[in-house]
Amino acid sequence: MFYTEVNISPYTNLLKLSDKVITAGSCFSDHIGKKLQAHKFTVLNNPFGVIFNPVALNLLLRTSLTQEKLPEEHLIQQGELWNHFNLHSDFSALSPQGVKENLKQQVALTRAALQGADWLILTFGTAIVYEWKQSGQIVANCHKVPAQAFHRRLLSVEEIVESCKELISVLPSKTRVLLTVSPVRHLKETLPQNAVSKSLLRVACHLLAEQFPQVEYFPSYEILLDELRDYRFFKEDMLHPNEVAIEHIWKRFSESCMDVPTQAFLKRWQKVQRSLQHRSRFPASKSHQQFLQKLLQTLHSVHEVDVSEEINLVKEQIA
Repeated sequence: MFYTEVNISPYTNLLKLSDKVITAGSCFSDHIGKKLQAHKFTVLNNPFGVIFNPVALNLLLRTSLTQEKLPEEHLIQQGELWNHFNLHSDFSALSPQGVKENLKQQVALTRAALQGADWLILTFGTAIVYEWKQSGQIVANCHKVPAQAFHRRLLSVEEIVESCKELISVLPSKTRVLLTVSPVRHLKETLPQNAVSKSLLRVACHLLAEQFPQVEYFPSYEILLDELRDYRFFKEDMLHPNEVAIEHIWKRFSESCMDVPTQAFLKRWQKVQRSLQHRSRFPASKSHQQFLQKLLQTLHSVHEVDVSEEINLVKEQIA
């Protein structure tokens, strides 16, 4: 039993199964993206890897559309690897050209997705940022460069809002933006600093949702910390939500942010998923083969999304 339930105001715009979605930001955006993918939404999930601060995140998304260049001086060598301060380590390579090529490919993919996106779901993790002293610019990743090379500070609410406005200004007019604050605490910043950081992010999200009709806020932060409000909903590190918490937040998200036909499909698809995950000890048995035939019929009755992969998977198991 939960102590209380976070009240979620009705949304002006609701997510539909046919909508094209991009998730981006902290590791929490991965959870939402993977859930959407598992339920057959068209999703580009966290194209630039985990990015915690909104200024660095918005810069990457904005430059994907405007094709501006990231700072060349942020490309650095450490040992054998080349990294870029504006990029996740997923983009690292053995040469500067390798980093640029990795970025070029992902920018092209992201630009195409943004140009057709119905929804952009952004998860902000922290308002604490690091500026590389040599350039005076905020970085996305310090890549284990010594701390004395950076100036650590808090973003102001105004900086966060302005950064988001710059992104919104270049998005297609049809794209709706769903903001959320990651419930994951940043203990390395200390709990008091983490509380200040999260409050700045939350205020910025509130102001943006008030100012822009296409911007909404989903309270994942409040659901985990105020609705679940118990460490049994966290992993062993006591920082990250566990599967029970993620599933609960997903349930609240789907019930409040999706239209009725999409919610109905999700209930049907969850039953199909359970059937697809079933593994028999005796796959050649008559009963299991009948089960597979019935599952195949069910898949053929699904017309809302492409289920050809699932159909082929079941056919391979039919003797």
